[in-house]
Amino acid sequence: MGAAVAAGLRRAGYRVVGTTRQPSTAPEGEWRALDLADPADVERFAREHADLLAEAEVWINNAGAGCFGPFSEWRAEDIRAQLELLLTGPMHLCQPVFKAMVARGHGCLVNVSSLSVEFPLPYMPAYNAAKAGLSQLSQTLLLEAPAGVRVIDFQPGDFRTDFNRNLQRTRGSGARLERVWQYLDRHLQSGPPAEAIARTLLAAIQRGHRGRLRAGSTFQTRLAPWGAGLLPARLRRRAHLAYYGVGEMRA
Repeated sequence: MGAAVAAGLRRAGYRVVGTTRQPSTAPEGEWRALDLADPADVERFAREHADLLAEAEVWINNAGAGCFGPFSEWRAEDIRAQLELLLTGPMHLCQPVFKAMVARGHGCLVNVSSLSVEFPLPYMPAYNAAKAGLSQLSQTLLLEAPAGVRVIDFQPGDFRTDFNRNLQRTRGSGARLERVWQYLDRHLQSGPPAEAIARTLLAAIQRGHRGRLRAGSTFQTRLAPWGAGLLPARLRRRAHLAYYGVGEMRA
């Protein structure tokens, strides 16, 4: 999705600068080295590229990598890495970007959270928590932003990508865990292409949207939120689990 958004912004006339851990192996484009999971590297990036952060007219926090497994089997370093990559690192970079936008009176800050903010992914507790935190950061900045500064809380659902191929798995096994994994992958592969999700975000940036923006299949972005609002909590939880092929845990 990041590549598709970058291509669309270039076509619209923007100079696009991306970040990656290994610029030498990145596709054609303008890149800067950054490891969001490393606090020291985030500080280094913010220091060395202060001008870039201050001048950005559109800033998109698009980091996305998950860790899957029973929470009881997670190591402290697993939790820390997810929170640094998905929440703390992006939040640290948001501050100078947002400050500069407020000072000049215009700009667009996009935080890519997830529909997991509303519908958590089973066995992905740190991913869900981090994306919820990023979403709340966006909602808070909306309360602080002047009229010319837009903040978009972009919440994509499942879309076709190699996200699961790069997913880290913690210790833990069992039929329930594997069934959820199969359903996660099935939902991902049956979703819309990344280019369609990117078009939704690009259109929102160009038309001046601000606030929450869902993207994905009609079921995930419209029907599920509508239905969830009608169900009592217990039935909602059962329907949520059934979507991943499992039922409630029994004592």
